[in-house]
Amino acid sequence: MAPRRLLCAHLLLMLLLLCPPPAPTGAHRFSAPNTTLHHLALAPGQGALYVGAVNRLFQLSPELQLESVAITGPVLDSPDCVPFRDPAECPQARLTDNTNQLLLVSGRARELVACGQVRQGVCEKRRLEDVAELLYRAEDPGDGQFVAANTLGVPTVGLVVSGPDQDLLLVARGLAGKLSAGVPPLTVRQLAGPQPFSSEGLGRLVVGDLSDYNNSYVAALANAQSAYFVFRRRGDRAQAEYRSYVARVCLRDANLYSYVEVPLSCRGHGLVQAAALAPGALLGAFAAGLRGVQAALCAFPLAELDASMERARRLCYTAGGRGPSGTEEATVEYGVTSRCVTLPSDSPESYPCGDEHTPSPIAGRQPVEARPLLQLKHSISAVAALQADGHTIAFLGDVRGQLHKVFLNGTQGQVYHSQQVGTPGSAISPDLLVDSSGSHLYVLTSQQVARVPVAACPQLLDCSSCLQAQDPLCGWCVLQGRCTRKSQCRRATQPNQWLWTYEDGLCLHIQSVLPAHHPRQEQGQVPTCWVSSNVPQVTLLVPRLPTLAMDEYFHCAFGNYDSLAHVEGPQVACVTPPQDQLPLNPPGTDHITLSLALMFEDVPVAATNFSFYDCSAVTALEAAAPCRACVGSLWRCHWCPQSSHCVHGEHCPEGERTIYSTQEVEGLVGPLLVPVGWESRLALRVQNLQHFQVEPLTGPPEGGLVLTIQGSNLGRDFADVQDADPVLLSLSPQRGPQAGGTQLTIHGQRLQTGGNISAFVGSQPCPIQEPVCPEAIVCHTMPQASPGDAVVRVVFGQAQRLLLASPFHYTANPQLVAAEPSVSFRGGGRLIRVRGTGLDVVQQPLLSVWLEISERAAVKLQSQDPTPRSSCEAPAAAPQACTQLERGWLQCSSVCSINSSTLLLCRSPAVPDTASPRRVFFSLDNVHVDFASASGGQDFLYQPNPRLAPLHHEGGSTRPYRLKPGHILDVEGEGLNLAISKEEVRVHIGDSECLVKTLTLTHLYCEPPPQVPQPSNGTLLQFVVQMGNVRLVLGPVQYEAEPVLSAFPVEAQVGLGVGAALLITAVLLLTLMYRHKSKQAMRDYQKVLMQLENLEIGVGDQCRKEFTDLMTEMTDLSSDLEASGIPFVDYRTYAERVLFPGRNSGTLQPAVEGPGEEGRRTPVHQGLMQLSNLLNSKLFLLTLIHTLEGQPSFSQRDRCHVASLLSLALHSKLEYLTEIMRTLLSDLASHYVRKNPKLMLRRLALDGSGQGGPGEPQVASWVPSHW
Repeated sequence: MAPRRLLCAHLLLMLLLLCPPPAPTGAHRFSAPNTTLHHLALAPGQGALYVGAVNRLFQLSPELQLESVAITGPVLDSPDCVPFRDPAECPQARLTDNTNQLLLVSGRARELVACGQVRQGVCEKRRLEDVAELLYRAEDPGDGQFVAANTLGVPTVGLVVSGPDQDLLLVARGLAGKLSAGVPPLTVRQLAGPQPFSSEGLGRLVVGDLSDYNNSYVAALANAQSAYFVFRRRGDRAQAEYRSYVARVCLRDANLYSYVEVPLSCRGHGLVQAAALAPGALLGAFAAGLRGVQAALCAFPLAELDASMERARRLCYTAGGRGPSGTEEATVEYGVTSRCVTLPSDSPESYPCGDEHTPSPIAGRQPVEARPLLQLKHSISAVAALQADGHTIAFLGDVRGQLHKVFLNGTQGQVYHSQQVGTPGSAISPDLLVDSSGSHLYVLTSQQVARVPVAACPQLLDCSSCLQAQDPLCGWCVLQGRCTRKSQCRRATQPNQWLWTYEDGLCLHIQSVLPAHHPRQEQGQVPTCWVSSNVPQVTLLVPRLPTLAMDEYFHCAFGNYDSLAHVEGPQVACVTPPQDQLPLNPPGTDHITLSLALMFEDVPVAATNFSFYDCSAVTALEAAAPCRACVGSLWRCHWCPQSSHCVHGEHCPEGERTIYSTQEVEGLVGPLLVPVGWESRLALRVQNLQHFQVEPLTGPPEGGLVLTIQGSNLGRDFADVQDADPVLLSLSPQRGPQAGGTQLTIHGQRLQTGGNISAFVGSQPCPIQEPVCPEAIVCHTMPQASPGDAVVRVVFGQAQRLLLASPFHYTANPQLVAAEPSVSFRGGGRLIRVRGTGLDVVQQPLLSVWLEISERAAVKLQSQDPTPRSSCEAPAAAPQACTQLERGWLQCSSVCSINSSTLLLCRSPAVPDTASPRRVFFSLDNVHVDFASASGGQDFLYQPNPRLAPLHHEGGSTRPYRLKPGHILDVEGEGLNLAISKEEVRVHIGDSECLVKTLTLTHLYCEPPPQVPQPSNGTLLQFVVQMGNVRLVLGPVQYEAEPVLSAFPVEAQVGLGVGAALLITAVLLLTLMYRHKSKQAMRDYQKVLMQLENLEIGVGDQCRKEFTDLMTEMTDLSSDLEASGIPFVDYRTYAERVLFPGRNSGTLQPAVEGPGEEGRRTPVHQGLMQLSNLLNSKLFLLTLIHTLEGQPSFSQRDRCHVASLLSLALHSKLEYLTEIMRTLLSDLASHYVRKNPKLMLRRLALDGSGQGGPGEPQVASWVPSHW
C-alpha cells in the first residue's frame, strides 16, 4: 500500500503544480501539496518564518520562499504507550501522523521549539538558521517532559519568556490522553540544562480534579511585565455554562505564585474565540455560544484588567477573599487545599509576584466587562493588532477565510477593508502575525501561508482613491504625489503636507481660475518670469496649499508647457504659454482645452482644465451668420462690422465701432415690461462701452471750469459720473526698497479729475505712468535717504488728497548671497536660483545681460521703455527681451519670479549668437547687482546652443522614425550637457513625456512611454526636445506594433492533451484501486472487531465462572477454619518455609548430628563462630557479596539462598544489616547513574515485581525478600 500511496501523492502534486490556485491580490503565497498546516512562528529581527504542519516543519524567507524542510513523521506510536525505543514494548503502536501542536522561537538560544502530537507530546529543538538540523530530542523522556496535548482538537498554547540567565517555556494545554492526564494545565519548563522541557523544580498549576477544570486555551500573550492566558471552561460542576477567563502571571515568577484569573464578559457574547494584545488593551473575539455564528470584538483596557486582578489578589491576601460588603469576591480555585488568608495589609506590595506563603491560584469572582466595538456575521478565529502612526488597527480572520481590517477609533471599530485569503471556507489560523517592520501580515490557513500588505497605499494611484479607501494607515503625500504611510511622507508633520481620510478627507484642488479661459491671440513670446501687470497670466485659488522650503518653488504646466508660479498665500499666478507653443485647435472647434496643473518638481499638486479660444475661428464655424456667431459665442469675442473681423478685447481698427459680445451685457436697468406702441427708455448695464462725450466743449483760458466726461469705465451708475470729487482708497504694494523704482498703484475713485495730476511719496516725487485711470494711478518711486514710512499724496490741479490710512514703507535694499547655476545656452530659459534677503519687496526683478554686437549684426530693436498703454482697459505692454543701448550695445533681460523673501527664480535671457556677453547682472528695481557678486565670484557663461541630429537617419526627411516599445531611444548631438542637466531636459513624444535617463556631451537617452501617446499637434507624433528656451523638433515618430507571439504548436497541444489525459486516467485508476483496497481493509477491520468482541465476551464469561469457583472454595476454606481454627507452627518451621521455600524440613539443622561425626562438631562450631565474626565485618561482607555477584555461575536461586542465610545470621543485628543494605543500594544507584538513570528508575519497579532486570542481584534479592 505504501508505494501506491506515494505514487498517488506524486501524481497529485504534479496536477497541483500544473493548476495552482490563484493567490490573493498583492500577496505572496506558500503551500505544500497534501500537507495540512497548523502553526506559524516568526523569528525576531531576521524575519524568517516557520510553519508547523503534519509530518513537516518548513522554514520560509520573509517573501515565503522555501529555505529548508524538516521531516517529523509519520512515526510508530500509540497514545496508550509511553515513548519507547523497542517496538516490542508497545504492541498496539501504529504508524501515526505527527501533527505539530506547538511552535515557538527562542531568540536568545537561536532555537526553534517544536512539539508534536506523537510520543505523548514531547518537544524537540532545532536550529533557527536551518530547521533540518536537530539540536535536541529526548530519546527516553519521562512523564515530566510530556508537553503538548496528544489529542487533536485539544489546543496547546505557549510562550518563551526571557529570564535573567536563560529562557523559560510557559505552556498551557487542555486535558488529553489517559497517560498524560496528570500533566497540569499550566506549567513552567526549562529550555536548557540536562533535561530540557522538564518542569522539575518549576511552577505547576496544581488541580484537584482535572475533569472539573478542563480549560480550553485560546491564546498565550505577554507584555513587558506579565503573561496572559485566555481560555474558556465550565469552572466547576455547579457551573453549567461555559465562561471566558483571562489569567495573569508575573514573567519573573517561575513558580506560578502570582497566578490570578478573572472572568471576561463581552456584553451579549459569552465565549472567547481568539485574542491578541493591542497597545494598552486586550482584544478578544467572542461568539454567542460554542457554535455561535455571530461574533463581536471587545477591547478590555489592560489597566482595568490589571486593577481587577490586583483587587482579587489583595482581597485573598488580606481579607479572606471577601469584599467590604462581606460577599466572596475572590477565592482559591482548582480544588486545592490552599485558602484565602488574612495577611498584613502591605502584603500585596511586599510580594507583588506572590511567595510560598501566599495563597494561590487566585480567582476573582467579578467579571471584567466591555461593550462590543463591532459585530460580524461569521465567527472570528484569529486576531492581531498593530499600532502605527498613533492609530490602532485590528486584523480579524474568520472561519470562512476572510481577513478583515478594522480601524479602532475610540469606542468604535470600523471595517474598512475585507479580502478573501486562501480557499473560501478554510478558517484562518489563530497564528496571525505582523512582521517586525509592521508592513506585512502573515495569514495561515490549513492549506497555505499568505503574505498580505498591512496597507495597500502604493496600489492607490491618485488622491481621490487614496482617501476614498478609508485606510487609516494611508494618506496622500502632496509633494511626493503618491499614497503613502505617514512615516514615508518626508514632511507629514507639516500642515497640509499629508492628507488623511479621517481629518477633512479632501484632496488639494483648484477652487477657481481667473480668467476661466483665455484668447490665443493675447499669447506672445514673453519671458517665463513676469510682472503680473505686464504679461498674460492665470490666477489659481488653491486652498490649503502647503508651504515650501526656502529654495523650493511651484510651477505651472499647461499641457507640455511649463512656467513658473508666483505664490501669495492660496493664490497662484501662472503665465500662459506663447501662441506658438499652443497645440492647434481640433478640427471643427474654436478652442483647445489643456490640462492646467500646479506642479512641484515633477509632481502634480492640483489640476484642472483650461481653454484657449480663437475668435477668428468662431465665424468659420457658422459662415452664414458670422456676426451672430461671434458675439453669441461662449467667449468674449466682438464683431468689427466694417472689417468683418471677430476679435477679442478692444482691437477693432481706430474709428470703427464695435459690436460687443453678449458676455459684456450685465443686465437691463429699468422695467422689464413695456407697453406696445409707446416709446420707452431702456438702459443696459454693459462693460467696455467705447463712447466718450465731454461737456462743455469750451471754457475760459484761466481755467477753473469743471468738465464732465462721460464714457467707458468712468462709473457704474449715473451718480458716479456726476460726482467729480477724487478719493484715495489704498495703494499696492505697500512697501518697496529704499533705492526706489517700485511701481506703485494708487487705488481710488474719480482719479481722472483735473488735467494736472502729480503724485508724491513723502517728500519725493513719484513720476506718473500715463494714462491716469478713474480708479488707479501708476507711478514709480524715487530713492529715499533712509528706511521708514512715507505718506502718499496726489495733487489734482490746485487740490490735493492724502492717503493717511496706509503709508508707503521704505525697506532696506535687498541683498543677494548666492546664485546658481552659472552657465546657460544662448537660447536662454535655464532656471537660475537666487538666494538673498528682502527679495519680496522688489516689484520687478530682472536678470539682464549687456551684449556687444557688430553694426552688421545689429537688428532693429525697440526702445528700452515699454510702450505705454493706449487706454486703462488695455494691458500694459510686456517688457522687451532685448533693447538697444548706446554705443551699439544690447541689453537682454528676463523677469524673475519672487518665490519668497529669500528666493528668486529667474530664467537666463536669450542672447543672439553673434553677440558677446560683457556683463550679467540683476536689476532689483533700482538696485543692480553683478552676477559674480551674487554667486561668490563665479562669472556667468553662455555656451553655444546644443545641436541634435534628426531621428530619421535613413530615408526621406518626412519618413517617421519607427520606435519599438520598451526600447531606450538614443539621440545623437553636440554640446548637449555643456549648460544643462538631464533633470532639466524635457522630451515629449506627442502629448506624453519621454523620460530622460542619461545625458552626455554627444548623446541623449530617454525611455519612451509604454503606451502610444496622442499627437499634440496634427496627426503625427512629433519628437520634441526642450532645453530651456531651445526647442528642437527632431521629426515624427511611429510606434511599431508589438510582435504577436507565435501560437503554441498544434502537435505540442495534442501531445500535452494526450499526456494530461493519460495522467488523469492513471490517477483515476490508482484512486479506484486505492478505494477497492480501502474497502477490503475496512471489511477485514470489521471482521477483526467482531472477533475481538467475541473474545471479550468469552473472556468475561470465563472470568465470571472462575470467580464463582474461587468464591466457593474460599467459602469452604472459611468454614473449615471456623471449625478447627487457624493452624500455627513454631518460629523455626515458619522461618524455614519463608526463607527456604521448597526445601525439606531440617534445612537449618547442622549436618554433624549423624553417627561418627562427634569429632567434627567442635571444629564446625569454631568455624561457624569465625564465620560469624567475619560476617560482622562490613568490609568482608561487602567484598563477599560483590565477589559472589561477579561469578557467572551464581544463579538467581543461589542469590536467594545466600540472602536468606545472611538474614538469619544477622537477625539479631538489624541495624548492621540495614547499613549493609543501604551501602549496597548506594553502590547500585551510583552504577546506574553513570550508565542510564532513567533506565534504572524505570526498571526498579519491574525488579521489585519480580520480573528481573539489571538491578536484580541486589534490589530484587535484598529489598523485596527481606524488608
